[in-house]
Amino acid sequence: MDIMETWAIHGGEFPPSSIHGSTGGLQIGNFYEREKCYIKYLSEIEGYPAETTLDIAAEQYRQRKIDPQKYFQSSSQAHWIGVLCGDCKPVDTVDIGLQTMLISEGIFLSSLLRRELTVDEITSLSKSNAFNRQDAPFGELVYPANPFI
Repeated sequence: MDIMETWAIHGGEFPPSSIHGSTGGLQIGNFYEREKCYIKYLSEIEGYPAETTLDIAAEQYRQRKIDPQKYFQSSSQAHWIGVLCGDCKPVDTVDIGLQTMLISEGIFLSSLLRRELTVDEITSLSKSNAFNRQDAPFGELVYPANPFI
């Protein structure tokens, strides 16, 4: 999302994300490319354009050298190696996926009912299209009625 106002002319080339207002601006570099990972504050001091850049990539590098546990957060591969070696805990992707589905269902139901909903309302109003039982060559599989709980 980019928000630009009159002061934006002093911002230079637009980065992936920026907010520019009448007295200054904030630019956020690309967090997916480590060498371009930065936050820049643009302003004026006594009429002179000024900018302050926070080098996020360099700080992440320093933090990984100080705390070896931070290395496991640097990439999905590093995290998986840490999990396999027992050096860090796995991310609970099952719960994250279910909570994401709950949010999506809440957005859908909220648009139908034209109001905000609580988590309890979402789980009670949600109608599952999933199988509850499935015959398999090795026997019958039974799934929970409400996976959000």
